Amino acid sequence: MTTKLEVLERTRELIADPKHWIKGALAKQTRRARTTVEPSDPSATCFCLVGAVVRAESELGFTGSEVLSAIEQCVRLLTQSSFLFAAWFNDDRYTHHADVMAVLDCAIEKERSRG
Repeated sequence: MTTKLEVLERTRELIADPKHWIKGALAKQTRRARTTVEPSDPSATCFCLVGAVVRAESELGFTGSEVLSAIEQCVRLLTQSSFLFAAWFNDDRYTHHADVMAVLDCAIEKERSRG
């Protein structure tokens, strides 16, 4: 059975390289592509934070709903802001790739400490 930790780690792997992280769409075939694809589409190579979660869940067969909740808790903790949704954080003009990685690292660390 797939765990939340495995989904968080796979999410991080998918967008660890800044070339594979995007804003404004869940997934694209390339960073510069004008059209979007579903995160589960095999041709998708670039993802926003939420799209990477969807892709990781799809790849791993995870059906829980708590992964985004864990990420959103870390968004609020690290940014000291009122972002309600991971998508808003990801797409904010002041959010950089390093910020997204820090949020994922936070969520992964919190999940490891529970296990």
